[in-house]
Amino acid sequence: MGVTRRPGGAPVLYLTVSPSGPYTTDRLRSEISRLQAKGAPINNLGMVAYDDLLRLTYRCSACIFPSVNETLGLGLVESYWMGNAILASRRPYLPDVVTPSADFDPHDPAAIADAVTHYVRKEPMPKPQLMLANRIDTFIDLLYKGRNSRVPGPMGADDRGAIAFHNDIATQFDNKYESSAAFGERFRVWTALFNRYIHPAHLVMDLGCGSGIFSDFLARRGCTVTGIDGSEEMINICRKRSTAQNVSYVLQSLPFTQPDTYLQQDAIIASSVLEYIDDMMLVVEQARETLKPDGLLLVSMPNKISLYRRVERMVFNLTKRPRYFAHLRNASTEACFNKDVAELGFDVLETVYFSSYDPLSRWLKWFLPRQYVNNLFVSVYRKR
Repeated sequence: MGVTRRPGGAPVLYLTVSPSGPYTTDRLRSEISRLQAKGAPINNLGMVAYDDLLRLTYRCSACIFPSVNETLGLGLVESYWMGNAILASRRPYLPDVVTPSADFDPHDPAAIADAVTHYVRKEPMPKPQLMLANRIDTFIDLLYKGRNSRVPGPMGADDRGAIAFHNDIATQFDNKYESSAAFGERFRVWTALFNRYIHPAHLVMDLGCGSGIFSDFLARRGCTVTGIDGSEEMINICRKRSTAQNVSYVLQSLPFTQPDTYLQQDAIIASSVLEYIDDMMLVVEQARETLKPDGLLLVSMPNKISLYRRVERMVFNLTKRPRYFAHLRNASTEACFNKDVAELGFDVLETVYFSSYDPLSRWLKWFLPRQYVNNLFVSVYRKR
């Protein structure tokens, strides 16, 4: 629930009570309707999309949380960052998330009414304090231990398994660039880097080109592009997408068996491919051999200290979902990966973090540094 004020100062109560929710009773629906009929300033919005809920929270001056359930406290954290007063149930998790402006027994309607009345009458109330931020280091230590790049645990897939998997999902993968906010973000992040670093006259190699979305973008900018992928279905989509003379596609798994068969390149990109390759640093070595002096390498990597990645691993161990996780071989941190790549003869120019659309990261990004809430990073390197 949220409380906002009209220009004249009268409070308005916003509810998000679903007409058919599991906790919605006929008595509750009837009472809301009865009070609205009497002119009570109550606006029941029902089910609200997440982005709309954030906008509503921003408009409100106070948020009321009469929950009787244990939660992660997402709504409390969002309300704190929106600058709202917080009136919350006196539940065991509450002191670990925020110190509210007022708390109450959620089973006592009179106590809830008393807290709201105090707020509406503008009686003095303390500002809420965020407590979860004081426990960030402990939280991270629990979820993340170790810094090596190798992904531990039951991967068990070889490179052919990863190729077969991507054959199966090729069309679905390509369609996500039209339907998925996360894929849309990936496209924006990568193409912004292309615009900053890659010139129209460049020779560019796209390792693990997938369905060719980046190869096609670069070819349209005037680059001469060679897209390489081990998935036959992905290469078929690439060839259907673009018939330009300045882009060609090669069905080839990585690492190369004969890397010296390719022309020297001005830039090599590798988006979401190294994590599937057993010896990823051999591919980086081969990329260096294929680059011209001062050539550029743009490469992404799963961010090992993303908290969602840790949760994802636990879910996979229990459910074997998401399916792609069975084929992952590598994850790293910005510091570790930059060190490994630097040892092969590159200087790092820039690192960008992205991919925080999952529910956990969307919550954590309110108060955690970027390296803990973004699931991927892409770095730009120059060959020494």
